[in-house]
Amino acid sequence: MVYYVYLYPTMANVRFDTKQEEEIEYHTDRRFHKEDVRCAGRQGKEGTKKQTPPHAQAQNSNKDPANKNATKGDGEILAIKVLIPSSAVAAIIGECGVVMNTLRKDHKCQIQISKNETYPGTLEQICIMKGSLRNILAVIESIQEKIRMKCADQNLFQKFLNNGNVSLCGAQVLIAVKRYPDESDVSDIISQLRDNHVMVRIAVDSIPSGGSNSASLYEMAYQTNGYCAFATGSDLSITFDWMTSMLQNPYQFVAQNFLVSGTGRIELAVFKTPKPPGSTDWCLFAVTVQNHTLDNSFISMNYTIESTDRSSVFKFPSDNSAPLYGTEQTDDFIFYSSLSYKWTIDYQYNNDEPQIIECRMYSESYHDFVPLPDF
Repeated sequence: MVYYVYLYPTMANVRFDTKQEEEIEYHTDRRFHKEDVRCAGRQGKEGTKKQTPPHAQAQNSNKDPANKNATKGDGEILAIKVLIPSSAVAAIIGECGVVMNTLRKDHKCQIQISKNETYPGTLEQICIMKGSLRNILAVIESIQEKIRMKCADQNLFQKFLNNGNVSLCGAQVLIAVKRYPDESDVSDIISQLRDNHVMVRIAVDSIPSGGSNSASLYEMAYQTNGYCAFATGSDLSITFDWMTSMLQNPYQFVAQNFLVSGTGRIELAVFKTPKPPGSTDWCLFAVTVQNHTLDNSFISMNYTIESTDRSSVFKFPSDNSAPLYGTEQTDDFIFYSSLSYKWTIDYQYNNDEPQIIECRMYSESYHDFVPLPDF
């Protein structure tokens, strides 16, 4: 990423999934940005070291006389009522109740949250937990962590959107995600991103470290004319490298989405690159084949990008093309600016479930913002 600093007035990086919320550091100097990335990497490695929390250390110490009675009452069934911010309830329940059911199973507690009903005089909903004291405390700790992470992620976006340091118009945001969000409604953030023509590209690990809702990640990228790719392992690293390389071709001139199923063909409208006639234009392009983790419903995709006079042709798959990494295939090609091109995609899925194919293309030469999808 640091190699493209010279193309942009300002660049920044920040980690989302941290115990303590980080401040966004904005840089206009490549050297400072590079050092910031290195520091974040070192801190990330240190942050992964497993440490025993203070309360766990105290419980494991048999020398402390107070611990002899630490578990007293653990066998009793208690009922405890707590208040939870309404804005965090969705993150605690999860999509289709997945998170809530996991909490119940892992901690052997009954958990119930009031539906659309807040405690008088507050904006908080009532959560009732029944179980042993130890298990209830574990549930409360898990809920507190989910509230903290939800607020931290949203606060970070809000800080970016409301910052007074840099202009947002035309900004590009790249995100690598291991932990999925639990909330499903990110419409406010999407609206602000769209208002400022901020384009979001997200590389999502197909094997999450937590969370249950990857759909909101896809929606954020889709609605801003970015794109979202699902992969894991080395495929995820390569996917994010391709997304980063798009920074050197900052001007998007093709952004189309197609709702498909079964077997069929897509033909994009004839297009030209933004470069003036009489020159060549090195362009990058990307195709994603599913709006979720790659599954066995996807069978194949092949496409051809060729000039209308058939003198210039790119094909996938071929010896000259990159493979499909997870749900994304990205490549580059030299286009002749005096020629018109067409893009034809043949796809095959093994069922009639709706799928989304995203098509994106980027140039080094200026092009105005491409119309956004309906929202």
